[in-house]
Amino acid sequence: MRNVCATALLCAAIAVVSACEPATPAVRELDKKNVKLVAREYDGDNGVIETPEELAKSKLFEGDASRDAIKKQVDFEKEKIVVVVWQGSSSSWVTTTVSKDGKKVSFNVVTANPALADYRPHIHAFVVPKDMSVEVPLTKLKQLLDEGMAEPPNRR
Repeated sequence: MRNVCATALLCAAIAVVSACEPATPAVRELDKKNVKLVAREYDGDNGVIETPEELAKSKLFEGDASRDAIKKQVDFEKEKIVVVVWQGSSSSWVTTTVSKDGKKVSFNVVTANPALADYRPHIHAFVVPKDMSVEVPLTKLKQLLDEGMAEPPNRR
């Protein structure tokens, strides 16, 4: 009898926890299948794309087929695209942190310690709710670009 009660209690607790979780995540990375992202157009700024018109003009996506594949994944009435670009080793990645009130998302580039020596451009595209503010901390590369001490990646 105790096992039945314990199992019922556990199932009820799981149901309550599941009901408290949001139906869809606030931030999600876009599927890059059939999408070519272009880091060579990077000028030190990360892109926020809020409309289909801005997507059509964006140099961060190569070709109309890439833009169409992205467009199918985004509801521009409710969402916007955030493109995060950085230079770093293959051991670096992007983390996202949503504020407790759910009104702000922060994108941070993290590098493993020790970092690998294969310095290269990275680019990732995310979808966030349209009303959510976005924070991408100033990277060292952005500082060097602003000071004229670095060249944007892949520009020759």
